[in-house]
Amino acid sequence: MKMLTENQKRFISLVFACPLQNSDNNCNISKYRSGISPNRIIRQVKKITEKEFEEIFEKHDKCFLKRNEELLLEKINRQLEIKKILTERQFQVVKLICKNYTNNDVSEELKISPHTVVSHRRNVYKQLNVRSIKELKSIFFKKEFF
Repeated sequence: MKMLTENQKRFISLVFACPLQNSDNNCNISKYRSGISPNRIIRQVKKITEKEFEEIFEKHDKCFLKRNEELLLEKINRQLEIKKILTERQFQVVKLICKNYTNNDVSEELKISPHTVVSHRRNVYKQLNVRSIKELKSIFFKKEFF
């Protein structure tokens, strides 16, 4: 059996492991993976020329960069939404709480009283409609704040 070239290997790995394969993005490699067995893909890949590989990879890279830009914009928009709800000080308190600081640790770090930390915390919980630290952390870690 003839050995595969580097481009053939790269292509096959993209067919099976492209991070865009499950997204709504119309990945140009998706047409190669639709219900085809691995053996058939290997047979097909041997028919693709080096020039065609370069074109496929270039399109895929552009597609991938576009998707990353979209994800970054979504992340920034989510952060802005929450930053509109919370004051800067509340956001600082949340950041420290999510790093497992106690109320006393937060008060020392921000040079405010522990009572103020509790007050900020209560207001944050109310504004974000959460009931526990676990819920608070899930909001911020799910939305990739830190």
